[in-house]
Amino acid sequence: YPGDTKLPFCVTKEGKRYQPNHLAKCWHEMNIKEGWKHLTLHKLRHTYATLCRDAEVPMETISDLLGHADTKTTKRIYAHKTFVQLNNAAKSLDNLFKNNV
Repeated sequence: YPGDTKLPFCVTKEGKRYQPNHLAKCWHEMNIKEGWKHLTLHKLRHTYATLCRDAEVPMETISDLLGHADTKTTKRIYAHKTFVQLNNAAKSLDNLFKNNV
């Protein structure tokens, strides 16, 4: 919504438009203040996509939420295998071996 200055998150209290890097700058300042050395907005984006996948949100929806035009991008870059998925796979294999012994 770049042309919409009525949105509350697009303008300052004085009605001026925020610069494109405003959020990144605020995040960096908060990281310094809180002592977070490795927490980036990009890492949070990865975490968000992974948690959505763990919650079984459809890949198309995750892709839309991240603003991707193609689900292949989401799958390739953001939707990592998680502990939940790996644990479920291990349980499935365990059940398979128990039932075939």
